[in-house]
Amino acid sequence: VREPALPVYTYTKDIVTPMAGPFFEAMVKGVGQVFLADKTEVGIIITLGLFICSPIAALSALLGSLIGNTLALVAGSPPDAIAMGLYGYNASLTFASIYGIFFSPSIGSFLLAVFAACVSEVITNAVKIGVLPWGLPALTVPFCLCTLLFNLIQGASPKLMPVPLASMTVPEDHYKRCRNIKHSFRAFAGIIVENKATAHFRRPSTWLRAQSLADIFSRLQRRCRSQPAMQKANRSPRSYHVTNLFNDLDEDGDGLIQFDHLRN
Repeated sequence: VREPALPVYTYTKDIVTPMAGPFFEAMVKGVGQVFLADKTEVGIIITLGLFICSPIAALSALLGSLIGNTLALVAGSPPDAIAMGLYGYNASLTFASIYGIFFSPSIGSFLLAVFAACVSEVITNAVKIGVLPWGLPALTVPFCLCTLLFNLIQGASPKLMPVPLASMTVPEDHYKRCRNIKHSFRAFAGIIVENKATAHFRRPSTWLRAQSLADIFSRLQRRCRSQPAMQKANRSPRSYHVTNLFNDLDEDGDGLIQFDHLRN
């Protein structure tokens, strides 16, 4: 049994200059270390599989590992541990979770993910030092702590669009959903502010022309009362009501919603 003891650090003035090849391998290994794999080939296979599922998630994982390894190198962490990817996997997980999973991809979530990856590296060093006297590894504890910390700010900024747990899929779906929501709000904002708006919203098989805002809300209210039909359709209340509202307003069927003239 190992006796608990604080680590002994030795200071050296030698500056380690990384080579491009080994540093790239460390970045790929950082992704593979999520699955306890320290081989470059395994890291490449995992990254390719992740890319097939979600290109945004794969690039986020690589960028997070790059940030983690870079900060570890600047902080003077052991070069052997950096080369094995041990300082990249927590930052990789943190970046991928913030940019695209818990928050919809945007410029704001990207900047937040970069900052979160840097914070996770600080937490990684703290956890490693904290468990070192007992000979325990840090594992993904820094990632869990950092991600939980940054999830607490959901809803605190209009630049960040949080993703509910029940709606989580892949970052690409989150981005499309966020974009559709923004377009919808812009269309309704044009209706409210101006008497004549030219807002367009495309859907697969619906052509909607709203003659008045009151007509939209009255039809939506009627659809919200149709609970039995919604249960037969086996859809969520939100998607069912909105879809049937669009179908009710269909006139020409060219898949375009246009609010071109409103009358009181």
